[in-house]
Amino acid sequence: MFGGLIDLTIPSSSPPEDPSRRALHAAIDEAQPERLRKALRHLCGNSKDTARLAEAILLVPRDGSWTKPTSASNEESQGTDESESNSSSDNEAAAAAEGARNTAQGRKRLRPRYATCRNCEEEFDVTQNGSEDCVYHPEETEVDYDADTWVDHDEDCHGTIDSEEMRREFPEAFIYPCCDKNGVSVGCTTSRHIENIHYSLKKTRY
Repeated sequence: MFGGLIDLTIPSSSPPEDPSRRALHAAIDEAQPERLRKALRHLCGNSKDTARLAEAILLVPRDGSWTKPTSASNEESQGTDESESNSSSDNEAAAAAEGARNTAQGRKRLRPRYATCRNCEEEFDVTQNGSEDCVYHPEETEVDYDADTWVDHDEDCHGTIDSEEMRREFPEAFIYPCCDKNGVSVGCTTSRHIENIHYSLKKTRY
């Protein structure tokens, strides 16, 4: 944890031995995202302690007043992270309580900690958004009509070439004009993640 935030990259303590807890973890792994959202909303609505703990995990101050570790400090803190990963459940509970207190103090100016990047379309942590964390292509793919894939392709029989369906099925037969590489290539541009702003700034009620 850093700056009062709970660091979810640190592994939790050893897997629970209680059979019911193992069954619960299995149920969480199998559940659909929307069901998990409904369950979390229900828990937050019925327990203030649960709501505050969820806030400590999922929310951060909107003014950006969190501590951002630099790349150098990250290397220096690797040993610390390893020791934290082996900390007792009491230490983790204390960290959660501290994060809950911090978010409670800034309740009127909180925002989601995790967002989706509009360039790479990946989720990212807004508290850890480096200048090269986002890797993407700035231009959409175009058909590579010279690709062998289309030699015997009849659009009347096999479908329109310049379509999303063909892009999904034959990504190697499309190219990115920004770098002239095919549709399975790694992004040619790096930058910070740029957030898709869609969350409400109004007070949320559970």
